[in-house]
Amino acid sequence: RTTSSPCASIQCLDFLNPCGQMYGGCFPACGNSYTTPAFSDPGCPATTTTAAAATEARIAAALAATSTCDSTACVDKINDCGVRYGACYADCEGYATPTFTAPVCATSASAGVEDVVAVPPVT
Repeated sequence: RTTSSPCASIQCLDFLNPCGQMYGGCFPACGNSYTTPAFSDPGCPATTTTAAAATEARIAAALAATSTCDSTACVDKINDCGVRYGACYADCEGYATPTFTAPVCATSASAGVEDVVAVPPVT
């Protein structure tokens, strides 16, 4: 009877696609003959618009909200996880300038960067 010892080394690959969606996974990585699985990009939702079109829509919405201000500023930021946030707002004297808080990351990941995690064996 032959038994094999369990693999105690796990490798995790995390990716971000152009829409900011995470994908990837973890797999056993023991010895020199393990195979890295292929992870498929889930694609972007059908409702995704280009950054330029989204910015134009936000400018129009900000201008429509006020009839006395004809200047708009837009803040486009990206958090550490690659998630975009921000908005456009009326940018005239007497109008409040909003503040923007970065959304919390579910896990740390960077586009195209591999996270290698060693998991200790279960005893």
